[in-house]
Amino acid sequence: MRWLWVALLALGCPARGPKASSEPVRIAAGPQMPGLCVSRVPSAGRVPRQERDALDDALVALQKGEAPTASTILGELRSEHPAIVAARAAATAFAGQPEQALALVEPLLEQAPDDPCLLQQAALFAASLEQVDKGRAWAARAWELAPDDPEAGMMHALLAQEPAQAEEVLITVHERHPDYVPASMNLAAIRIGQGDLASAATYLEGVRDQVDVEGSLSALYLWLG
Repeated sequence: MRWLWVALLALGCPARGPKASSEPVRIAAGPQMPGLCVSRVPSAGRVPRQERDALDDALVALQKGEAPTASTILGELRSEHPAIVAARAAATAFAGQPEQALALVEPLLEQAPDDPCLLQQAALFAASLEQVDKGRAWAARAWELAPDDPEAGMMHALLAQEPAQAEEVLITVHERHPDYVPASMNLAAIRIGQGDLASAATYLEGVRDQVDVEGSLSALYLWLG
């Protein structure tokens, strides 16, 4: 489904392009790789002050698409704190090495199997390796544990087995977080695919202060059409 590709872009995760099948698309390296919720890892607050500042700098660099800078900062930290390791995983995935990134995150999940953020990271990296079933299970668990986290909902929707399930999750996310752009964009994409331009516009109107409604409608219509 082409809207799934739009969903990845809305999350800030570039993709190779849409596939003909309904399976999740393969994720490629690129700017603004998701998985930066490492700052919300429960134990992150216990990172020593000096290392916490460095971690924050690394996360800012990743959000700016400056993976080499982030990797350099993280490489100078000796700590194996979960939040720091998770950040290293995000930087590694950013560099186009999702397999190595997943290898960093999986041991953390063994220690904290109910951490929604780590589950989201693992789901993303697994999906990029086309380990869809594993990624889908992790994403579903993250959403179960954090139903009020819009990013957990988006990841679950991306990897949902059935389009109807994905749409249902997106609607729930939108109802709980009407200003969350990725959900609005993807619901608009779904409605455009269904030929319902009025409903698509309604979803985008809710985030008008964050997106160019007319431009977004035109771009989605051209892409999906």
